[in-house]
Amino acid sequence: MSSPETPTTEVIYEAEYEFHRLSPFLKVICVCFYSILCFLSVYGNLLVILVILYFKRLRTATNILIINLAIADLFIAIFCMPFSYWHTLIFDDQRWIFGPVMCHLLAFLQSLSVFLSSWSLVVISFDRWMAIMFVLSPTMKLTRKRALYLIAVTWIFSILMALPLSLVSEVYVENVGGVEVRLCGENWKFFGAENEKELIPMVILISVCFAVCWLPLLLLMNVVLDVWPNVATWTYVLYLWWFCHGLAMLHSIVNPCVLFMRNARFREGFRYFSRFLPWIKFTEFKLLAENKRYRSHVVKQLNMVAYLPIVGSVKSDAEMEQETEQERDEKEQRIQQTLQIRRKEFHS
Repeated sequence: MSSPETPTTEVIYEAEYEFHRLSPFLKVICVCFYSILCFLSVYGNLLVILVILYFKRLRTATNILIINLAIADLFIAIFCMPFSYWHTLIFDDQRWIFGPVMCHLLAFLQSLSVFLSSWSLVVISFDRWMAIMFVLSPTMKLTRKRALYLIAVTWIFSILMALPLSLVSEVYVENVGGVEVRLCGENWKFFGAENEKELIPMVILISVCFAVCWLPLLLLMNVVLDVWPNVATWTYVLYLWWFCHGLAMLHSIVNPCVLFMRNARFREGFRYFSRFLPWIKFTEFKLLAENKRYRSHVVKQLNMVAYLPIVGSVKSDAEMEQETEQERDEKEQRIQQTLQIRRKEFHS
């Protein structure tokens, strides 16, 4: 039994590491932030997948690649967020309670999620570059079959890059201030050492958001702590780590937000699948309806009433997809206005 003058190991631990701990108020803030972020990420990325799979007009080769990106962000929301804030917020010393199997498995799944998201962005950017550089070459056009091949390549590369992190991750015991704590980390000693152009702004925006969200955490973990190891003893290093980590996890909801803001068809699909929410109003489809028959009827009626010569047939779905939503809306408005004028002249 220790004397009153000699503090126990727990007291030493509290005294030495108290400045690394978050206050109860900040713990509540972080838990709420990650919980909301996780829910929004799962909901938003599921919306992206459902909208593309449900509507035929969105089942393009490029959107198949976007599904792959949404799946990667879903993995981040499911495998990265919950375990990260659980074992770091509930236990300030980052102790690991899930066992060695989960240590290897989660290291693999978390790294797979990040690599898959990165490779998906690379493939989407490459697709946009090919579409611009070889716009007149039908043999170079991205098809659904080629998109599936590219997705398979991203998964193979991501798995190969994530496997080493799973192999070097292990549960080890570390003495922290006189208290033995089980941690899950990497041990590298085992290996010997430690319209095509309109999509361009959206792809650039997604890539920039990825860099902005992930770069601070990657620099902190792989550069700052290696070059300046004394930063780990800095009083506010835990706050800095949580800011960088929260920013990285925030990226999982960036892509659905970008698609919602930049693409009118996705907005319509999002509203359709979110129509059960009281603040979401959905009346009818305008851009995603299978309305080729309706368009044909309007054009034929215009030809009969206004005596306008029309050459050729109704445009195919591929040609219709190349037109912007604004151009199609303006064209339909002009057709309706001309119909009304000709009808008045016909009945007068």
